[in-house]
Amino acid sequence: MIPWRCVSVGLMEYRRGRSQEAIAYCERCLTLDTSNPARSATAQVIMAMAHHQAGDSKLARLELAEIRGVIDKKFAASLDMGNGTEGYWFDWLLARILLREAVGLIEAGPAN
Repeated sequence: MIPWRCVSVGLMEYRRGRSQEAIAYCERCLTLDTSNPARSATAQVIMAMAHHQAGDSKLARLELAEIRGVIDKKFAASLDMGNGTEGYWFDWLLARILLREAVGLIEAGPAN
């Protein structure tokens, strides 16, 4: 459960405006375990928003483009119940909600 906790803390740190801490927690999540694609996608979206928040719009756009394809592909097919290994439907939904936020944020331009 530590990787999921890292995602949760990473999102909290991002929301608090602490982009470097958010990035560190998301990187820790991805370092610990990448076997759950829904969790990895969520961490990558948060990292993209945190990089944007930190002023690195170029890296944010690259990360967003990479993970957007993964999430869009998952939703192009019929979304099933899922499981603890691949991610449950609600894990993918969280990733998609954050992706929509990230697209609106990052494609709008530089962070203020």
